Amino acid sequence: MEKVRFPPLIEYLKESSDEYNKMYYQQELKSGAINSMMLSKWIVQNVEPLIIAVHKVAPESLPKVFKALYASSLSLLGNNLAITHEEEYKHGWNLCLHIPQLLVLQPQRILNAINTALESLRQHQPEKVLNWLNLMRNLATKCKSVELFLDYGRFAAWTCGMAHLREKAAKIYLDLPGEVLELIQGEVKNVRIADLIELGWRKEKYGSFEGVAGGFYGYGKAFIQPPLVALVENIIVASDGVSSSALFADALGTVLISDIPVSADYIKEQALQSRENQLRKIQKHFPIPFDDVTSVAANKSTLVVSRSSSHYLFLYSIPHE
Repeated sequence: MEKVRFPPLIEYLKESSDEYNKMYYQQELKSGAINSMMLSKWIVQNVEPLIIAVHKVAPESLPKVFKALYASSLSLLGNNLAITHEEEYKHGWNLCLHIPQLLVLQPQRILNAINTALESLRQHQPEKVLNWLNLMRNLATKCKSVELFLDYGRFAAWTCGMAHLREKAAKIYLDLPGEVLELIQGEVKNVRIADLIELGWRKEKYGSFEGVAGGFYGYGKAFIQPPLVALVENIIVASDGVSSSALFADALGTVLISDIPVSADYIKEQALQSRENQLRKIQKHFPIPFDDVTSVAANKSTLVVSRSSSHYLFLYSIPHE
């Protein structure tokens, strides 16, 4: 079994063994047995290096930081995320090696932000998890506060396809230093971030087809039957009659957030009421190339069409006037 070697941490664990044994058993009551050897390995490989880094900048903070790291370790091992996605969490936590002075201030908040970002990216943009980690590794050293770390994390996630963060990214963009924007721009190919913030899409031609979202539930997708779409409080929402989802899309990615607190009946009502009006409005500018359109919804940048023959939603870009 791997063992901790950092003397200050060894001494602290000797003094606090009862407290951490209690935390261990409490977590087991919640999630079932936790492999003690895996926990030891995780602490030695991922927790101890962070404690060493923290000790260099604020030795007195060792107890507070270790407690947060230990609690998060138990949680990730208890739900098997630290086993199934070990490398992702290892690289995610290693971001803290670049910001020990911030980890000292709010360890649990920073860890929660990293863990949540990884979980969300895996759910909506799984192929972009490593992109986010690599970008954040470069951005971490530019963070002078916890809030900046969180904001840069959100902005980086948007560039990795998390379209629901675009509104927040637009606000963050206003205060981005030039060197930070240059780093991020280097990861976004063939288009200026400023244009995406303003327009959402690369193309400015009205009615450009941009892809699909959703799909058949039987294939692990969103809808059990062809959905309807509507615009509710300027958000495009969709429902298959059973569950409701919110759709966010731009040139960087598409995100469909399920189980939103809008009833399926309300979405159906709004979709059917606005269908003919929306069709007439859109067809003045371009013809929809389907004869089985069931609903249409549009915000300032995106038009979405549903069809009776498909479980997918069809997305078109709309340029700003």
